[in-house]
Amino acid sequence: MAICALYSVFYKLHLLHLTTVSFRTRLYINLNSPIMKMIFTSLLLSISFIAAKGQTAPYSGSISGLWTDSNSASFQNCYLIVSEKDGEMFTCHYLEFNGKPMVEHGIGKRNGNQLTIDVTVTLPIPGWATHGSHFLRISDDGQTLYGEYQDGKGNRGPLVFKRK
Repeated sequence: MAICALYSVFYKLHLLHLTTVSFRTRLYINLNSPIMKMIFTSLLLSISFIAAKGQTAPYSGSISGLWTDSNSASFQNCYLIVSEKDGEMFTCHYLEFNGKPMVEHGIGKRNGNQLTIDVTVTLPIPGWATHGSHFLRISDDGQTLYGEYQDGKGNRGPLVFKRK
């Protein structure tokens, strides 16, 4: 996007000719001149380097293992076990909400640093939904899973897991 904007500016400057106060002297900006090509290339490379420097590659390592739920003080003894193989996810999640236990298991997919897991609650908390989905992202360092859940009743909320 920035490259297109820069080209547009240089193109418009090429079409625009600036008139100086002196006698009939005009300054033309010619994109075909070697100096303008060098300036344009330098600016383009500088912007590309600056844009690329701030980006990091998504975490591509395994996320299999034990994770702790660090979302809220109302949740205690919260653990997520993740088993990942070839982009398929299998999870088991235990938590206690205000002292009441809940267990759910899930099956899902990983696409890059994004996870989508469909969960089924096997030990429900009364009044809570028994099916839902977790939509998570893996942090760049692979130490945090964060995102949200959506349950079968349409409720949504944040999820944060830290690698144990």
